[in-house]
Amino acid sequence: MAEVHLVGQLIGASKFGKSNLFCVWDMQAGQQWIHISGDKKGQTQIDAPAYDEICIWSHPIDLHYSTSTPVGWPKLIFQVWYQDSYGRNDFCLFGADFFCTRLTLVQWVMVYYLCLHKVEHLIYNVIVGDL
Repeated sequence: MAEVHLVGQLIGASKFGKSNLFCVWDMQAGQQWIHISGDKKGQTQIDAPAYDEICIWSHPIDLHYSTSTPVGWPKLIFQVWYQDSYGRNDFCLFGADFFCTRLTLVQWVMVYYLCLHKVEHLIYNVIVGDL
């Protein structure tokens, strides 16, 4: 069996027009992928930068899997949330991508699965760091 180490970070978010953002994430893998160590789910802290500046999370992801097949490669599912001044959480963005390299995920209305694609019309950005 092969072993795969997925190491990276959720760097942050920008161009949401809001501060007080946080990210809830979940790493999902195929049935033949055996989770050995590391958190498969998590949540970043809330960052409150000045208006329209990048929200910094620097949240580490460090997972270890064992597998006999590349089928079902791990996929990062995430949600970006906004917390208002009353402490209420409001949903902003849903995204998903195969954990592969530095990428920018884009959202208009629906969910887009992107891996190594450049999209010209950016509205919201969520940045996943280098592996």
